[in-house]
Amino acid sequence: MMSIHQLRGKSTKCQVASVFEARDPHFMLEILGFSNEASMQSEAEAWAAGVAEDVLQASPGNVLPTSYVSLYNSHLQANSSEEYLDKTYGSRIEVLKILKSRFDPENVFGLTVPSLNRLKSQVSSVNEML
Repeated sequence: MMSIHQLRGKSTKCQVASVFEARDPHFMLEILGFSNEASMQSEAEAWAAGVAEDVLQASPGNVLPTSYVSLYNSHLQANSSEEYLDKTYGSRIEVLKILKSRFDPENVFGLTVPSLNRLKSQVSSVNEML
């Protein structure tokens, strides 16, 4: 299954500081590899990965260097926690680390972005980043 989303107009100009970097106007092709039969799941996932690779090879300049956090499969698309965070948050990762330590010091939401827990911020305040 494939789905196409777009980011255009006012949505490209975030009115507040944001940790998400994918703000350039773009279309997003969501490639979903799933099956209603467990025996076909591996084949469906392989199909989706193959289509994604074909799109990247056909037009690498049209693929954003960042990803959407809700759609990014870190196990399949990143070789490390650092690569996952970089592809998802880009240059805004330091801001996210500071906010995480400030608003979730007890790590209540530790499973939302598990790889974030392993990294410590090199910056002491969000104001330094903005």
